[in-house]
Amino acid sequence: MVARWGPWLLGKVGRHAEGIALATTLPRDEPGQWDGDIAALLEGDGRTEEAVTLLRSSSHRSAPNRLADLLARTGRPTEAVAAIPSTAGQRAAYEQREREWKEADPWGIQAALAQMEQDEQRQEA
Repeated sequence: MVARWGPWLLGKVGRHAEGIALATTLPRDEPGQWDGDIAALLEGDGRTEEAVTLLRSSSHRSAPNRLADLLARTGRPTEAVAAIPSTAGQRAAYEQREREWKEADPWGIQAALAQMEQDEQRQEA
């Protein structure tokens, strides 16, 4: 659990590059999980455009809000407003995350469900 706080703590003491390196090695419970934290570290390291690019490409649910916040804080209000997705855009992003989550299957849920279905079919036969 402490390792998950490591990137944030390193950023707080100005060791952004080390925080980025650590964040890229942490396990991901969902696609894009660390993108927001990495973007904050990139910004702290003076690499704002890299942070913007990362957040624009991220499928994590918090990415649009974090992108809008970053753009607003860096004096780009028009881009910040444009970064906030429409309702249809939010729905499409949700569906993409769901597909990525199922494909990633970090806990083997899909495999377990398939096995259960096979077991039920055998019992019925």
